[in-house]
Amino acid sequence: MMKKIHFLLLISLLLAACSDDDKEKQPAFVTNITISDAGKTFNPGDAVTVKADGLQSGDQIILDIYWPIADNPLFPEGYSRYTRAVTTEQTTNSITFLAPGHWPASRVEMFLERAGQLQPLGQISVADGQSPEEPYLYGITNSHAIYTPTVPRGITRIDLVTQEISEVIQFHDDEDFHLAANIPGTNILCGIREKDGSSFIDGYDLCMHYWCNPVERNAITICSDFNNTVSLEMAGDKLLTYCSISYPVYTRLNMPPIHTPEIPLPDGLRPESLSRYPGVIADAHMLLSANNGDGTFSPVVIDIAKEKMHCYDPIKAEALIPFRIMEPSPENPNSLQCKGGYIVSRANGGDTQFCLWDTTAGNLKESFATYPNAVRSATMYYSKDGTDKETLRAVLQAIVKATSFETYDFPDKEMEDVLCSTYRFAEIFTGTITGSLTAFFSRKSSLGMVVSLPSRVAM
Repeated sequence: MMKKIHFLLLISLLLAACSDDDKEKQPAFVTNITISDAGKTFNPGDAVTVKADGLQSGDQIILDIYWPIADNPLFPEGYSRYTRAVTTEQTTNSITFLAPGHWPASRVEMFLERAGQLQPLGQISVADGQSPEEPYLYGITNSHAIYTPTVPRGITRIDLVTQEISEVIQFHDDEDFHLAANIPGTNILCGIREKDGSSFIDGYDLCMHYWCNPVERNAITICSDFNNTVSLEMAGDKLLTYCSISYPVYTRLNMPPIHTPEIPLPDGLRPESLSRYPGVIADAHMLLSANNGDGTFSPVVIDIAKEKMHCYDPIKAEALIPFRIMEPSPENPNSLQCKGGYIVSRANGGDTQFCLWDTTAGNLKESFATYPNAVRSATMYYSKDGTDKETLRAVLQAIVKATSFETYDFPDKEMEDVLCSTYRFAEIFTGTITGSLTAFFSRKSSLGMVVSLPSRVAM
């Protein structure tokens, strides 16, 4: 076994040496190279400008990223090679790109790529860009759901410890962003973005602070689980399809789906009725919510394996919000399984009920929790409890004029005050918070929803 390890290590070192030699042997395409602020440590998303004589329009910046690994004499560095930089501006004598994110604090070697060949340009230092472990909420203010003239439009970050609210990005007057969902493991918020009269899927990189990949699709809604995010869209007058959305952490590429199904739409179901809340994927089914426009909602369920869609009897409610949780498997209590359900906020001041969905019988199970006021949104994400056992924390919350949130611990069945704010949010979504299964609530109702963000990227 040790001989095999040493052999593989030798091969890796030889390949790395060959790769480095190849880079050094490339011709010099440009001269008089200078790097803006080369001596400082850049934050992810900072602008880096390389000036040089001889630049051409097709030139690109390639990055090799290296970071230290503690207590590992065999592999003292982690690395990501041949990463395409995010270019923001290019002229005849300069290229400006964003300092890379999503890695630990790194040294970054820069290369000019032309016709598949590389010329070294120098190196910079970049600070830690991994997903935060701090308990943050993120909110979208003044989306289509709620508009308040005195509040800036955009994405904000809420510190659950200090309750401070800080701006992440402001939207322009012709912009909107809604139906947001997490791209698992990327720290990228994906949703439907509207700009200049057009609607398309886009992702906002919360680490590098830029819109990273617009995709020209006329999506109805977004649906996600812990490993995948899909956009639901029409493939014809009566056919619905869904496509996998992939934002690899270290590239700007959008990966095409392996299979694109075409599912007949149930009679009487309007596609636009599915655009009120994001859906969830659980137990080999997609759970969606259809707003019937008459004070009722209908559960809509897609059987992924059979590629069939079912629309069930309407429920009189102010909101019908899909969610998912993890619960112990009946066959093996030490193993967790994903289950989907609906939050039912009853009309006319009735209780909010949390019910799992029975995919076999096609109905709601008896509620496992209730709350006396309206809930308007939900988010779910993995966390670890004190025993390092993987558990799911599901965050459920309503949004009001003077926003007031509470948490509900499902295992302990206890309510706890979390946050009060004067902000009015159209949508709220969560970052990583260590702990058990929780829920966010408020004491009054308004429109809004919650989406999820990934946990810290493991290296």
